[in-house]
Amino acid sequence: MRDRCRCGCLEAHVSTGPNDKAPNDKDVVDGRSATAKASEWASRIMTISLEMVLPGLVGYWLDTKLGTKALFLLVGFALGGYLAFLQLKAIAQSTKNRPKNNSPN
Repeated sequence: MRDRCRCGCLEAHVSTGPNDKAPNDKDVVDGRSATAKASEWASRIMTISLEMVLPGLVGYWLDTKLGTKALFLLVGFALGGYLAFLQLKAIAQSTKNRPKNNSPN
């Protein structure tokens, strides 16, 4: 059985003495390939794009079915902009705490 370090994990950490700190998430390097990182960002961009456009298109469809003039179109695009803002805010908060990759992969 492996011994646990001071942070509680089973990883082997280099100890420099009794005053060294336990590692945190910022010390961990993201080991994914560049393709995996690009796919993640492409997925995020497509999600935000669809969140902005689809509610407006649904609003346009409702306008044509109900005979209104751009009422639901404007409401749809406003809702889409708000949803995209929430998604961007969530991405910004999640990437703020994500470790940086300093390796030249």
